[in-house]
Amino acid sequence: MRGRGPSAAAGLVAIAAAAFALRAQGWDAVSAGGHVVLPIGDAAYHARRALWTAQHWPSLLLFDPLVAFPDGSWIPWPPLHTWLVAGLARALGGDAAAVERVALWLPPLLGALATAPVFAAAARLGGRAAGLGAAALFAALPAQIQYSGAGNIDHHCTVALLGATWLAAALAAASPAAAATGAAAAGIRGALPPIGVALARTGVLLTWPGSLAYLAIADAAQLAVLGLAGRSRSLAAHALGLAASAAVVAVAVPRLGPPVGGPWSAIALSWLHAAALAVLALAAAALAAWERGRPGADARTRAARLAATLLAAAAALLALPGPREALLPALAFVGQREPWSALNAEQRPLFRSGAQGWLAPLAHYGGLAYAIPLLPLAALARARDRRVREPARVLALWTAGFGALALAQLRYGNELAAPASVAAALGVREAWRALAGRPRAALARAALAAWVALAALPLVALPIARARLPAPAAAGDGDPRLATPAGTLDRFAETLRAVTPETGGFDDPATAPAYGVLAPPNVGHALRWGAQRALAADNFGPYAGSRHFQEARAFSWLESEAEAVALAERLRARFVVTAEYGAMPPRSLAARLHRDDGRARAGEPRWEHFRLVAEGPAGGRPLADLVGAPTPAGAIPYKLFEVVPGAVIEAPAAPGTPVVARVLLETAGGRRIPYRAATLAADDGFARLRVPYPGPEPLASDGAGKVRALGPWRVRIGGVLHEVAVGEHDVLSGATVAVGGGS
Repeated sequence: MRGRGPSAAAGLVAIAAAAFALRAQGWDAVSAGGHVVLPIGDAAYHARRALWTAQHWPSLLLFDPLVAFPDGSWIPWPPLHTWLVAGLARALGGDAAAVERVALWLPPLLGALATAPVFAAAARLGGRAAGLGAAALFAALPAQIQYSGAGNIDHHCTVALLGATWLAAALAAASPAAAATGAAAAGIRGALPPIGVALARTGVLLTWPGSLAYLAIADAAQLAVLGLAGRSRSLAAHALGLAASAAVVAVAVPRLGPPVGGPWSAIALSWLHAAALAVLALAAAALAAWERGRPGADARTRAARLAATLLAAAAALLALPGPREALLPALAFVGQREPWSALNAEQRPLFRSGAQGWLAPLAHYGGLAYAIPLLPLAALARARDRRVREPARVLALWTAGFGALALAQLRYGNELAAPASVAAALGVREAWRALAGRPRAALARAALAAWVALAALPLVALPIARARLPAPAAAGDGDPRLATPAGTLDRFAETLRAVTPETGGFDDPATAPAYGVLAPPNVGHALRWGAQRALAADNFGPYAGSRHFQEARAFSWLESEAEAVALAERLRARFVVTAEYGAMPPRSLAARLHRDDGRARAGEPRWEHFRLVAEGPAGGRPLADLVGAPTPAGAIPYKLFEVVPGAVIEAPAAPGTPVVARVLLETAGGRRIPYRAATLAADDGFARLRVPYPGPEPLASDGAGKVRALGPWRVRIGGVLHEVAVGEHDVLSGATVAVGGGS
């Protein structure tokens, strides 16, 4: 089963090409209309940050006044991924279009390159055939493809390559051959694996705020296996690598601004990472010195030393109040015990209750989903071979740790992809060899091959099905972008920018924006990238240091207009975005504005401080389509409202006289909305009606695409009809407009 070198190389090149093709599927839809539509989520903010660095190289956008408005926020992401994207974009021109071109092709390229270290890791433990099998599985694994697909410029695509490289280097550093070479006079070759581990680790730390998971699993696995084996030289090399990573982090942290979450934050690169690295380095050095000075007589002695050292390291780290307090929120994040993560789709568990919940994992891992708990056993089965015992044990701990995380949250499928592919390929190899010489071996091997094919069927079927989908048809007004929820949101972001006043902060972070926008947090990054507006809440959730995130997130569910206006004023939010995302509480702001346009309905008064400015795009797909939520027929994907004082129409009338004001509104798409306000005259002989729309002039009167009144206000006082002109200034200043003149 060991292929020749040239044939293995050719096979790996073919697998890498297939990996690129699978991840590049749909590139024409993503770039429909000559504009790259980024997926809804963090990719849009990575594009914003990369654009800034490309235009101000090598500076980083460390503080953004458009995030967590009106406070602004320090950005929790480390710099390496930004430099990678921005550097490539700068070479292509440095503008937004260049960033989009990089976003289109870089993730598939990184996913394809990651097949090489996956091959190397598996080949070290099982030969080239196992390496090719692992690389092929990684290439087709949907759980990894979704993080490195065309247009998805989120940092996870870079983490995937670095993580796979770390795995390959860790297995090489744990192999007996590395120890033997390291002891030789020409030890440069033996030093390469630990250097590779150090470089990959440092790369992950400078790319992903969640890198503590790698330290807890990957570095702990390396220490455990090397310590149990009594490998003093390898432990010393690992300690040096940890110390080097700690030094880099210690230099980087002060230059990145205050970490979000405090100086010991677990959600941004902070002193917690430097301290964890330093403690691990001391533990590795202590084990190396202990083993060199007094070699352990047997495995039991070395295990006791290892346990004592790791417990002492953990106690030392937790003895510091900063790390101890910071780790609690990190555990809550992994365990989904905080509100925001519970609503985040990628933080859902892999398996959920119900038949659909047990079939859904097929879309992420194929049949491999049901074998995730068994992957450590596959690695341990390979560990029976003394020649690869230590690296196989390292792999077992990787699959156990990242497997547990992937079962708890879908997002960790990106981290599990490489070790799972290696362990699965080794498991098939071990099973195939175990059947040799058995009775009816041919039949048993045929059954094994059939099982593997059946388990892998979703891995092949899903990409083929996507490839055969017709190209997105021109929807709505002929725009192909409207065929997807992401494209629809992208188009609405352009509308938002066109119909709202320009404001500062996007190009110059030293300039405070004049106003902000309140929107559902899960569309925040996309609106900031496409509309260049400040938002109070976005996809960062509570991890951008905002004092107001929870109340901004709850804004859509307020049932009192007075409370909604007060909150909008407190957050300096001039505009409000509502979205069609399925069921809404009928009395909530989301329903009253998005479904009712703020008009009165049975038992519910009208909302008089929110005026519809724009809506659409017509024919687009709403946000609800992403999660399969039911939506009303002809539902409008998004609406934009402006918070205004409203003009007061004052009509003289005898007390108790009914007074009704009406105006007919028309949207840019041609939808006509009859707006009505009614009251009874008060005891002072006047009826007062607060109205949010001018008539007959359009809103702000300076932009296409806005809602406009088709005539003046018509005010009926008893049986007499009056026409009243309400100006834009009247609405924005809260002025009183008297009813007078003839009928």
